[in-house]
Amino acid sequence: MKEGTLICDFSGAYAAQGFLPWLEENGSGVEVLSFKELEGTSCYCDPEAALAIGIITI
Repeated sequence: MKEGTLICDFSGAYAAQGFLPWLEENGSGVEVLSFKELEGTSCYCDPEAALAIGIITI
């Protein structure tokens, strides 16, 4: 099984910096989970965003 990289994308910064193509070119499988449309994720996750992502549960 090929080792890969999981990216949790909250802002699009990795794609804008060219990091994702670099990972792919260097043989790392890349899976991107996009949370860009989820509110409450600017610099940190508020409780509602953390619940939506599954980081915390009630």
